[in-house]
Amino acid sequence: MKRALIAIICMLIIVILVNVCISSVAENVSTPSPIVTPVVAKPNFTMDSQHVYWSKYTDVPNKIIPGADPASFQVLKDFTYDSYSKDKRHVYINADIFPGADPYSFVVLDSEISKDKFHVYNKYSEIISDSSRLGDVDVASFRIVDDIGWEFNYFFADKNRIYGIGAVHGYTYLFPVDEADPKTFKRLSHGGFGDSEHVFGE
Repeated sequence: MKRALIAIICMLIIVILVNVCISSVAENVSTPSPIVTPVVAKPNFTMDSQHVYWSKYTDVPNKIIPGADPASFQVLKDFTYDSYSKDKRHVYINADIFPGADPYSFVVLDSEISKDKFHVYNKYSEIISDSSRLGDVDVASFRIVDDIGWEFNYFFADKNRIYGIGAVHGYTYLFPVDEADPKTFKRLSHGGFGDSEHVFGE
């Protein structure tokens, strides 16, 4: 009888020790942390039947975009600092009208440069394609050189020449890169730009 009781007690002790070991191992197994995706603040558009509203961040009160038509309104491009949009009457940058631009042919090239069928513009709606030092900019063929989706680009081209980007007091302008050959000018594998005879932007 004593032997049977001792055997039962030993079995109970073994069961308890096994459970303790299992619990300890389970506690030491690290649980993978959930992946947290950072929230990047983007321009926020909302509308009602009468107005379109814009806010750079969700915690900033919305601003009415003056004259915007909710029925035809569309967002063109959201960049880090600026947002382009349009309706049937106007082009807008953030909550302001982009004066003079044709909404039916307006194209956003990057955060600084855009065009319509008439002109090339900087983001302050200044026409930068009409300049005696540029010659005749061919707006129809004007483009980013090897566009890879950057918000800012250093070189543009039309069918006739290559253009660089400069800035004075924050206002972007174009200048001709006369020595560049528009037929062979391209983005190079190491990050610069060049044509068949020159390398630029290193």
